[in-house]
Amino acid sequence: MEYTIQKINNRFHNKYVLTIQLLLLVLTFSIVQDLLHSRRNDYPFYISESLLFNSFWIFFIPIAYLLQKMPHWNAGIYHNAPKFGKMAAIIMAGTIAHILLYSLIVHILSVLFFKQNYLFLNNLGYTLANDFYKYPIIYGTISLFLIQKTKAKTEFENVAVERENTGLLNKIFIQKGRESLAIFTKDIIFITSCSPYIAIQTNDKNIYIMKL
Repeated sequence: MEYTIQKINNRFHNKYVLTIQLLLLVLTFSIVQDLLHSRRNDYPFYISESLLFNSFWIFFIPIAYLLQKMPHWNAGIYHNAPKFGKMAAIIMAGTIAHILLYSLIVHILSVLFFKQNYLFLNNLGYTLANDFYKYPIIYGTISLFLIQKTKAKTEFENVAVERENTGLLNKIFIQKGRESLAIFTKDIIFITSCSPYIAIQTNDKNIYIMKL
């Protein structure tokens, strides 16, 4: 069971790694776009400022990791919710967390390392005006990954539980006179009535038990 769960985790881990690589690629393209835009409009380009504002893309990584833990925080409500409800919860939680975290971090970094301070409320308005449409698209995609992963693990665990439950009766005990015999069910070929006995045919012997 653990091995199969690990395979499920590894499969989705590879998807997360691919997603991170794509986000870093988008971040690189965004910085290059800022450079080209500055050259076209003839104003100075500062890579530090470009990186600061385009760090918007980086925040998808830690927030996606936290969202992965969300089903465990609200297991009872989350697992009973319909798929659309799960997606809406992930998108809403991710969007709110992203907007607040991004606005706060940009403000703190600008105070610590930049001459110009970018205030929290200004950052909040900026990201709402420029990036709001990106949240449902990206967090909607992330929600599909998370729901698929949770579903795969739940289905496997349910199958494992069923197998364990059916495997509880792996042997039967038969009272033959004063002797108690343990017979593994996997060794039984057939059980038949052979009056006045019940005959149990196993792989290596026949057992006759007097009917009561």
